[in-house]
Amino acid sequence: MSIDYATPEFEEALKAISSSISKCEKARTKLKADSPQRKWVDRQLEALYISIALIDMFLSEQANDKERYTETALRNADKTIKQLIRNCEKLPERFRIGSPQHTLAIRRLQAFHIAEALIATEIQT
Repeated sequence: MSIDYATPEFEEALKAISSSISKCEKARTKLKADSPQRKWVDRQLEALYISIALIDMFLSEQANDKERYTETALRNADKTIKQLIRNCEKLPERFRIGSPQHTLAIRRLQAFHIAEALIATEIQT
């Protein structure tokens, strides 16, 4: 998977993923420790933290100083990001074009695609 995005798109992805992290962290506090929902939120958080780190490294061009993640962590993050993409793909059509909800859904989907590309690239290296 190639990384064909411009710097502003990565910066927007950082904002969108940071927002998703905040929402997941808030939701996590309200869920029971062993519930399936809590486990799903935990998987999302792990994938989103990895995504943020990879975007930061890409933007700072620290290719040689990469914090390496295990292949298992990257594959789990890839699987989770792909599930998030599937979950978000139909969201934009539920909202009026130009509405804040539509814009949020589009930005979040774009951010998840960027994360997916970076994770795939990291798995290949």
